[in-house]
Amino acid sequence: MNPSFLLLWTALSSGAWASDVEVLIPTFQSTNAGTDAVAEDIRVAVQTAVDETSGTAVLGIASVPAVGDLAAIDYSESCPPGEYVGCAFVLGEAGRVSLAIAGVVSPGDGPNVLTEVHVVDVQQSVDLISFVGDFDPATGTESFAETVAAVVASAARGEVKAGGDIRAAAPILDADRAEKQAAARQLDQLQKEIGGSGDVGDANVGEFVAEKYTVDDLADDMQTDGSKPWDRVGMSAQEYLRYKNSGMNLFEWRSRQLGRKGQVLLRAFGGYGQAPSGGKYYARQGLSATDLSVVETYAFHSLVDSGGGRYGLEAAYGVLPELEVGLQIGWTTGRYTVDIRKITEGQVSNPREPDELANSAMWFGGQVLYAPFPVWPARPVIGLSFSNLRGQPITTHYQLDSGLPEFDRPNSVRVGFIPGVEARLGDHLDFFLHAPLNFAIGGTTGDQLKTGAGVLPAAETGVTADPLKSVYAGIQAGFQVRFLGAELDKRSTLDDPMEL
Repeated sequence: MNPSFLLLWTALSSGAWASDVEVLIPTFQSTNAGTDAVAEDIRVAVQTAVDETSGTAVLGIASVPAVGDLAAIDYSESCPPGEYVGCAFVLGEAGRVSLAIAGVVSPGDGPNVLTEVHVVDVQQSVDLISFVGDFDPATGTESFAETVAAVVASAARGEVKAGGDIRAAAPILDADRAEKQAAARQLDQLQKEIGGSGDVGDANVGEFVAEKYTVDDLADDMQTDGSKPWDRVGMSAQEYLRYKNSGMNLFEWRSRQLGRKGQVLLRAFGGYGQAPSGGKYYARQGLSATDLSVVETYAFHSLVDSGGGRYGLEAAYGVLPELEVGLQIGWTTGRYTVDIRKITEGQVSNPREPDELANSAMWFGGQVLYAPFPVWPARPVIGLSFSNLRGQPITTHYQLDSGLPEFDRPNSVRVGFIPGVEARLGDHLDFFLHAPLNFAIGGTTGDQLKTGAGVLPAAETGVTADPLKSVYAGIQAGFQVRFLGAELDKRSTLDDPMEL
């Protein structure tokens, strides 16, 4: 332990104490995954020392009102790297305290750590004093905490001027190290960092390089004594590993975890696929040679398999973070063949080419989509659907002569399997790619009529509809827009560390 701390403690321990001044001590940041647990241990030690020092009293983070839409403990835990002074100020302002202590812990030489501490005068919006301690956390944490408490007590009595440096009170500290670690983070840094509660939405602005948190780091943290970093944010170890490497702050991570829950989702898509989207109407009328009256009629209509473009809309509601239920409506293109002829008894009929017309079929139904891993920027999707595809009746394309049947509109009932992926483009916008596979299970895909006999040759009445497939594949892509959604619970799920 550096003896300067003991000298500083002696120098600052004398004098009369004023009434208790409230102090807030948010989360101490760590510049390295290996010092996460150490940073929390130091913070708890400082909090205990300050609370036990005459003239100062600690306000627990659980007693601080929410900052914007974020619970104080969550705001503290999710403060972006390097902005710990500004975050401490915002939290101190929310808690209406006089002083706030901000800290950051970095690896030092050997077992030592470098702990930089800032004492912020919240009411005056200034960084009163800053200093760096270089000590072994196994033996020097308590002495360092007592030193910090003495400095805070001195600041509470008004004995420290704005912009002060601990070296002014204890020049035997390592001035070079303190200057390298703290000098640049005084009033200019505070001016850039701090903002009122209205600035919470921009709290993650700024560039920083975060070290990758590895499985080895996770194993090391599991072996440390005291609270684990994942326990302090209410996560499992594996979830914490993903969180640390996500680049997100805690609020954004927890908001993403809510996924689809409570959201209204609208999708528009286009693509290509197979479907019974075509149609065919075939009719033959046998006429009497004497009066040309209709003696025999043979006709049928049917859906016809076709490949074509598809487009549609979907609307859904998220019942769980990973699960939605919704409705779909879409159209797919095809061709409609019309083959109508009249044959007079005893005469040879000259064949002619059937008419080929543009056609479309509409489908509608419901679907369920499951999209796991809601925090991932790109995630798999799998779903099930139930739909009814309806073809076009002949009357959409032709005005039939008297005596020819119109038939009811054909349809195909289908169940579908929907594999796919989706990628996040923004807070409310995603791109998606689905490859639906539909299985025909029923419906009325066609009908026929035969009346009379003796006129039409067998070659004319032996024509039947082509058989339909039972499985249809396709691919479609589009954009989905997400509205509303469940709100993140503002109440902290963690207890006040002083009560652990």
